Amino acid sequence: MLRFDSLVPSLPIRRRLVVASLLLGGCASSAADEVAHWKVVQRERLARLYQQEIQGQEPQEPARHVDELEPGSRVGRARRFTPAVADRDRQVGLTAGIGSIRLHAADAGIDEHAAALTFGFEARPPADDQLRPGFRLRGLTTHGDLFAGQTISDGTGPVAADAYAFELDAFPHLVAYPVRTPGFDLPLRFGPFVDWLRVDHSFAATTSSWTSFGARVEVEPTWRLAGDRDWNLALFGRAGLDAAGVRFFDGSSQGGQTDRTSRWQGELGAGLRLFGHDLAGELGYHFRRVEYGGTSTDRLGTVDRFDVLTQSLELMMAVRF
Repeated sequence: MLRFDSLVPSLPIRRRLVVASLLLGGCASSAADEVAHWKVVQRERLARLYQQEIQGQEPQEPARHVDELEPGSRVGRARRFTPAVADRDRQVGLTAGIGSIRLHAADAGIDEHAAALTFGFEARPPADDQLRPGFRLRGLTTHGDLFAGQTISDGTGPVAADAYAFELDAFPHLVAYPVRTPGFDLPLRFGPFVDWLRVDHSFAATTSSWTSFGARVEVEPTWRLAGDRDWNLALFGRAGLDAAGVRFFDGSSQGGQTDRTSRWQGELGAGLRLFGHDLAGELGYHFRRVEYGGTSTDRLGTVDRFDVLTQSLELMMAVRF
């Protein structure tokens, strides 16, 4: 350990005291200057932040010199925040698919199958804690493969029964999320719907149609399988149920008749969904069974029940914003 008298051994005691006073005063002056310097730096920073706030600018950390750094601080630019894809779920998409349709009425001896094409449009709201509106339009069409090789009455006599089917279904709804976690969502959709199914016998110039007005509810459990802030891969399921009143129309070249009945529908589906910040894709399988109640017309007679079963493999491409 160094002693003060060893540093200045040749000075008298009075001079030694003078030198010690000067050294201690210099140290105190240095500490006071450093504190004053930091006060000036802080005032300048606060003034810059206040001026930026008045001008409506985002506060920015000014570039700092080495002599302005606090002990132990690190220099670096803040990373810009980008919302995760899960927070940007508003999307609009188009759907196309292939599948089949089956028409079945046991008491009328009807059991027909045909290949079908499906199409659709869907607008989905963001996935959050609010109740938001959505919309889905889907359709189905076939070629003239139904009732091929059979005959049907057109009101005057038997003619070829070849027919095609066409369906449109509009479902404006509200979407809620009773369960929403980082790895699992359970969207609930509910609202009114309108469905129109038409079976047209081209050669016979006869038409049967069912126009339905009712209410529908759907759940779509979704599990996120992989991804990060830029993309996500998810597995989803779908289960739906609806009920409606139906206006049935049976028409021919000789005129037409209407009847009132009811219907219910059950739907099941599953698929994979891949989405990023701007685009989304979905590949899914969907099965629907619709059971119409009994009808009675002069041309067709009394039919106790008429079932329509459809299945399809569908691809959807969507834009996210």
